[in-house]
Amino acid sequence: MASSFSTPVIGSRRRTIGLAVEGAPFPFLEDFWPVLDRDGKAVGVARWAVFSYALEHNIAIALVDAGVGDADELVVRAPDGDRAARVHPIPFV
Repeated sequence: MASSFSTPVIGSRRRTIGLAVEGAPFPFLEDFWPVLDRDGKAVGVARWAVFSYALEHNIAIALVDAGVGDADELVVRAPDGDRAARVHPIPFV
């Protein structure tokens, strides 16, 4: 059976990253939250987010477009407002 893709897909389209996120402790995560680039374009979703008492800031695990770089400025759109975020290595230590 022939493929319906016009061009072959090479590599993953998305990747999982850790985020260190500014602001007051996150509210309870009831649904995935959008992750935006600095231009406001949706580039992924935060699938897990919590305030880390050990690290003393919010942390999140996000699934984002493969093109998102480790130095990119990102925003997590939490229910209580947008929060600046930066890529953080996983595991969070």
